[in-house]
Amino acid sequence: MSEMYPAYCGAFRCTAGACRHNCCIGWEIDIDDTSAARYAALPGAFGERVRAAIEPGKPPHFRLDGAERCAMLREDNLCEMQRTLGESALCDICRDHPRYRVFLPGRTETGLGLCCEEAARLLLAQTEKATLCGTVSEAPPRETVELLLFRQKLLDAAQDRRLSPGGRMQKILTLSGASLPRRTARAWAAFFASLEALEPGWTETLSKLDKPVDYAGFRAVSAAWETEYEQLLVYFLLRHLLADEGRGTAQRAAFAVLSTAMLYALGAAARTENGALTFGERVELARLWSANVEYSEENMRAVLDELT
Repeated sequence: MSEMYPAYCGAFRCTAGACRHNCCIGWEIDIDDTSAARYAALPGAFGERVRAAIEPGKPPHFRLDGAERCAMLREDNLCEMQRTLGESALCDICRDHPRYRVFLPGRTETGLGLCCEEAARLLLAQTEKATLCGTVSEAPPRETVELLLFRQKLLDAAQDRRLSPGGRMQKILTLSGASLPRRTARAWAAFFASLEALEPGWTETLSKLDKPVDYAGFRAVSAAWETEYEQLLVYFLLRHLLADEGRGTAQRAAFAVLSTAMLYALGAAARTENGALTFGERVELARLWSANVEYSEENMRAVLDELT
């Protein structure tokens, strides 16, 4: 079994109460069976408080208050569960977030999801080509090796710095036998706006593409942070290309290209409107995209169907 992850993951540290988009606000947190049993057996007044914070169901989940804050979240945006019982008492989702996993025969890959602002900041700050590291206890089966070799061709294209970002994306589409429907960025924005918005501000962000966009000016200034689009392209390939054990790779490759192209277009639109686009604003665009597209199963299905 191999367990691999991008090298930068080791530098990730949750910013806890300093996070502007706390993952304990606005998200329904499901509780795994092992944690539910542990919480049911907690003694004393704190045990009663924990159980009162849980909504029954399949699976059960922590109750959200009127401001959509987890019932265990303190006013300082720190978790009372972790403060009282330690990190080991957290349920699987709370302990694991923002990590995602891709499972293949004989291999598991872990990464950091961009819906977390610190994960997005860490990824976009990388200037070196992304590499995977980890442990290998035995060689994966042939079918996994073939999938990894196929993906590596696309990753090599994504990191070919002799090519422009657009040239890399076109090469990925060619290598994967994929294509994108012929639509403008504005038309794609309208499509994404038709899907469920998970956060306030997402629809407004997409609507910036309704206005004229200075792409020429953006190309000139964004050359200074071109590696950010490389990192995004690699991230989307690592997270999605083999997520279904190699099924639908053409659609998933197209999704990686479309996601990166749309973040470029949204960045250009924001700069046109505001006259500048800071690193923090680029981080927020990536986080918004991830939270509203990647973290909705319904939205992901709709996008992949559109790319079929």
